[in-house]
Amino acid sequence: MAAPVAAPVAAPVAPASPAYVIPEGCVEGKDAAGSPLIYCPRAADASVVQPATKREWYGWQVLLVDAGSILVMIGGAAAQSGAVAGTGGLIYLGGPAVVHFAHGNVAKGFGSMGLRLGAPFAGALLGFGVGAASCSSDRTSCAAVGAGLGFLGGYLAGIAVDAGLLAYEDVKAETPAPAQSGARSPAPRLAKAPKASTSVTVLPSAAVTPQGGSVGLVGTF
Repeated sequence: MAAPVAAPVAAPVAPASPAYVIPEGCVEGKDAAGSPLIYCPRAADASVVQPATKREWYGWQVLLVDAGSILVMIGGAAAQSGAVAGTGGLIYLGGPAVVHFAHGNVAKGFGSMGLRLGAPFAGALLGFGVGAASCSSDRTSCAAVGAGLGFLGGYLAGIAVDAGLLAYEDVKAETPAPAQSGARSPAPRLAKAPKASTSVTVLPSAAVTPQGGSVGLVGTF
């Protein structure tokens, strides 16, 4: 009697890995029909941060006041009225300071008055010295001309510095309105996962028993 022959044992087959990659931040799930789904929440749009304040120039208002003061002084000189010309000088000295005060810049207002008072006299002193040193014969006349030109230069420099450098203010910048409460956020995207590839493994099998033998196929699908 022939000895029984043991049937070959099929080697275990590792389960097939899915044929798709789940992106970072997404999760795998299944829909109602049992098909695989990849759930990827939509990232919220990053809000743009706006500056809290921005600088604005209001020097044109200072220049308008200076233009008015010059017209008043010219009119006073033409009418030979010292009072009118003096009024124009007071407008030149204090008018721009009022503009600064109106914009909430108190320190700049006082600085404007100091600049407008000191710049012409500083220019006159400088012009006086240069004029006196540049002439050898009639130093008095040269010094007087130099003082007048220096006074005019300081006067114009005070206007330029005041309107060009001091006349700035910080105003509140416009920011986008916040989203209304209760507004619906965008629905998350549902990406359907691709179907996994089917893996088929087939192995032959044979068995011998006292009653006979058998031959067949063993596989995984």
